[in-house]
Amino acid sequence: MRTARRVWDWLQRTENTNLITALSTAIIMAATCVTAFVVWSGSGQTDKIITAAQHIQSALDTQNQQSQEALTRTLRANRRALRENMRQSQAAMDSTNAQGQAALEATIAQSRLDQRAFVNFGKLMQDNGVVTSEHPGIQVWEFRPYMGNSGDTPTRNAQVHANFLFLPTALPANFSFVDLDQGSIPNTRFILGPKEDNVTGPLLSLPIYVLQAVKDKTAHLYFYGWLTYQDVFPKTPPHISMFCMELTDVRGQLADGSHQFLYALCQHHNCADDECRGEKYGGDKTWE
Repeated sequence: MRTARRVWDWLQRTENTNLITALSTAIIMAATCVTAFVVWSGSGQTDKIITAAQHIQSALDTQNQQSQEALTRTLRANRRALRENMRQSQAAMDSTNAQGQAALEATIAQSRLDQRAFVNFGKLMQDNGVVTSEHPGIQVWEFRPYMGNSGDTPTRNAQVHANFLFLPTALPANFSFVDLDQGSIPNTRFILGPKEDNVTGPLLSLPIYVLQAVKDKTAHLYFYGWLTYQDVFPKTPPHISMFCMELTDVRGQLADGSHQFLYALCQHHNCADDECRGEKYGGDKTWE
């Protein structure tokens, strides 16, 4: 009785400790009491008591194993949840970074587009009658194409070539716009500054009889050419502008310069950059 009383008092004192530890200790104390009882009552019940103790120990082992397995499952689930959370966080961060990078690149591209050099040809030619001491009046007419840069930055490595074509008939639809050696200085590198306008290109000299044939409607006169250049921004593609126009009418007097020249654009070869894809220029080249 004194032993049982001690067990009861001990359980009362341990009511705020871990339940499993208290029960285990209580079982051990109970086993101690049983052992004392066996000693007191003799060894007749020894086998039964040992068997009961083994059952108790087996139950404790099973409970411990189940607790360990439950803890392991919980840790694994927590690790999986943590990994998934980290993966989702990384994916969200990557998506945000990608969107930010795309927005930045779009802003840079738009800024370059707004500020890049953009060269185009004029809709008519500069003309100048040449007077020589050998003959009275104008005997030769000089023509130059007009060019302008409407962009906010200068060009780089600009090259230009201009040609004229004097034909008894209209320009063939399949004309290849071959470059001709007509005394001008072709492909000279130069710079067009930002907003620079009405710059003249290569010189083309024509005898007065060519202009007179146009005036008499017995021939056709065409001017055409191209200009390639780069802008100041790195890793940007080259650019091109092309032109083609016909001198359709000559009014007034050619010999004294009291004249008016009228032009019309050709159906092809007036383009810039992507609009020129597939266009022939220079004879054996095609803009891609």
